[in-house]
Amino acid sequence: MSQILLTNLSPVQLKELVLEALRELNPLQSQMKINSAIDAEKYLTRKEVASYLQISLPTLHEYSKKEILKSYRIGSKVRYKASEVETALKERVCSFQRKGGNFGA
Repeated sequence: MSQILLTNLSPVQLKELVLEALRELNPLQSQMKINSAIDAEKYLTRKEVASYLQISLPTLHEYSKKEILKSYRIGSKVRYKASEVETALKERVCSFQRKGGNFGA
């Protein structure tokens, strides 16, 4: 990056320099937004999801069949969206009810 001396610049010239620098950064900003959008939707493997939820692979398969978790087939591989795993976990925890008995009495 070149050096710029600001001692002999008028306010108008300084404004033009700042605007020019911002115009140079604009394409970089749009690329960063695209990359962050791609990173935001991360796909997890079956093993990663099972480990995260602390369940077995057959249980994860049952969750997929019962549509508790939505799975995506990419080629011959099965993947899960990280955001959907989080959402399903939160919904599952909130809707959990104990059956029978006087718990806590």
